[in-house]
Amino acid sequence: MKAIQGATLWAAEVIGQAKDLGSIEPGKLADFTIIEGNPLADISVTKNVRMVIKEGEVMDTKYDPKWVNPIPQPYTTLPRIRTLSPLMAPQDGPAVTLELEGTGFLPTAVVRFDNVDLPTHFVSSTKLTATVGAQLLHNVGEYPLYVVNTGTHGNVSQSKSFLVNFKN
Repeated sequence: MKAIQGATLWAAEVIGQAKDLGSIEPGKLADFTIIEGNPLADISVTKNVRMVIKEGEVMDTKYDPKWVNPIPQPYTTLPRIRTLSPLMAPQDGPAVTLELEGTGFLPTAVVRFDNVDLPTHFVSSTKLTATVGAQLLHNVGEYPLYVVNTGTHGNVSQSKSFLVNFKN
């Protein structure tokens, strides 16, 4: 019951629309589905939609080959870093250009070094270059480096380690 309320009544309350949406009452918008089965006994029966009523009218739910889902699909491919070169730089050294090879890189991809966006160049969906500025090489340590495909449906890769090593 709480899952159903979370998707209907409580969701309407959260968006400030409880006077018009979220439950079946006189004066509210008449949008609802009729399903076969008891969702309180088995929530999976919510897939058994038998009728859709929208704005008080029964909708034709037959298959339409021209129908297009208006909700954009998210990118399902996560960016993955396969190789990183170089793997380290000396403390207080000059800026370093990194080469990352992998899969799923988008033209909007950004390489992040310890949560700092690096100037990134998209070469292809399998290759990026990025520059670690000298100001980021002051402290010795192991830093996470990852790729973010920015945008509405962006994703984040797993991290690779980059080492700032002691001066020679």
